[in-house]
Amino acid sequence: MIEFALVAPVFLMLLIGSIEFARLFIIENALIAGVRQAGRYGITGANAVGQNRSNSVTQVLKDTIKTYSAGLVDPSKLQISSNVYQSLNQIQPLTMGNDPQTLNPGGSSEVIQYMVIYPTKTLIPFLSNNGVLNLTAEATYVNENYGGQ
Repeated sequence: MIEFALVAPVFLMLLIGSIEFARLFIIENALIAGVRQAGRYGITGANAVGQNRSNSVTQVLKDTIKTYSAGLVDPSKLQISSNVYQSLNQIQPLTMGNDPQTLNPGGSSEVIQYMVIYPTKTLIPFLSNNGVLNLTAEATYVNENYGGQ
């Protein structure tokens, strides 16, 4: 019984830590998949019927994240940003824009940086600031030449 009392807390901490890291990896993977799919959709210049390009790309991002996260991500808490450049030489470090819910997919042949941040609560206090960990994914794409939309 003494051995169990000594080993049980360590075992439970390892078990809870493993579950928490798995949850964080699932969310991070979902964010990466969402940014990747939004970028792949955005470079084509396409948009869904009845929506503008910005809303279409944003919806692709949110739908992909929701699907890949198995319900662990609340899409309303996503902070989404994008920067548009004329060439790859102009790229700057990406920061959150003024409207953290809408993407600017840019125009034909422009360079786009997409970024998404998801603040998630964590059970492991040393990983976070006040119990909240900001998971981030970003990607840079060059839009296809689709006629200057």
